Amino acid sequence: MADVPLSRAEEQNYFSVLTTASKSFLLAAGLHLGVGTLAGVTSQKLFKRGLCNTDVVRFASSVALSASIYKALKILLHKYCTIPEAWHHLLAGFLAGLGSTIDEPVRRRTLTLYMVARALGCLVITLHKRGYLPSVPHFVPLVFGACQGLIVVAVARYPYLLPPSYYNAVVRWSMYYDEEKLEMYMRRRQVDFIPCNALLHQGSCHIYAWKDFVAGMWLYSKMHGVMYSISLFVLSPTSLLGNPVRAVTQFLKKTLISATFLAVNGAAVKYVVCLLRNAWGGGPPIPHLIPALAAIVGSSSVVLERPSRQLELVYYVMSQVLYSAWRLICVKKILGLNKLPWGSVWFQCFSLAILMYGYESERDSISPLLHTTLNFLLGRNNQV
Repeated sequence: MADVPLSRAEEQNYFSVLTTASKSFLLAAGLHLGVGTLAGVTSQKLFKRGLCNTDVVRFASSVALSASIYKALKILLHKYCTIPEAWHHLLAGFLAGLGSTIDEPVRRRTLTLYMVARALGCLVITLHKRGYLPSVPHFVPLVFGACQGLIVVAVARYPYLLPPSYYNAVVRWSMYYDEEKLEMYMRRRQVDFIPCNALLHQGSCHIYAWKDFVAGMWLYSKMHGVMYSISLFVLSPTSLLGNPVRAVTQFLKKTLISATFLAVNGAAVKYVVCLLRNAWGGGPPIPHLIPALAAIVGSSSVVLERPSRQLELVYYVMSQVLYSAWRLICVKKILGLNKLPWGSVWFQCFSLAILMYGYESERDSISPLLHTTLNFLLGRNNQV
């Protein structure tokens, strides 16, 4: 039997899968390099440093495999399956999550938590748009405050509930707290009150709060400068080439606003903890209400950020809270669970199914950053 030549449309479809795989591999490799650079500033180690190693190939291959699986399945389902189009996106997104199996397990778990948080956000926004959920004023800042309250309580009293890399980064960013001081001031049971100037900092809490804010501005400016430069060069190079003055101005503005938010947030949390500890006057361990109230007060600074950035920050802190909830379930063996085989893979599959449905059918339900990333991977005109 003679070979049947491919039609022009089929050739384009197969070529688009290869293009998706190559673009996603290069984007993931660039992201790996960028996060490795950012790790040099923040000392987090989610990605191993360096570009030419097996870790970057493993991560980039995982992203490329997931993206190409989605693209190929979408083409095949559109051609051979008669179910509604929305089910194509759900099914293709679910199976695309299987590409994460080749990634490094700890990083896969971390990225899965980010995806679960974004999938929950996608569901809430979609249900709200369809009238199933009421509108809540200042909903995003309120969620951020609640999540930060839980995180700060965990940092102060239950560090084992947080991812080790995240906990170490938070302690390092706090500048004048360390593990020994947290144990002494927050956790280890003692009868007598320990004043702040005994070991925590010298002089007045009010003056030290200002010093902490100034030091935080420098630290967070460096961190966000690297982060936004990666976003500019990797995701938006055309804006830099088309109008460099505007691109650089926006870059500096974003860096200043984000650095101010984190500096105010961090200084406010530590300052309110000092005030409430002195007002309480008791020995450690401190009541849960003190770090919770301090975190909620500090979280109000999130309104300095742009609405889209506020949403990204909510997804970030939500992922840490989800980890803490899962860790608590495992430690306490709630529902008899202490381990779920390949749990991160299955959660990533379900999350990708929801996110890809949102991307294809409810585009306002996903954040601009995710929308831009998926546009880059799958093409702005993602049609088959």
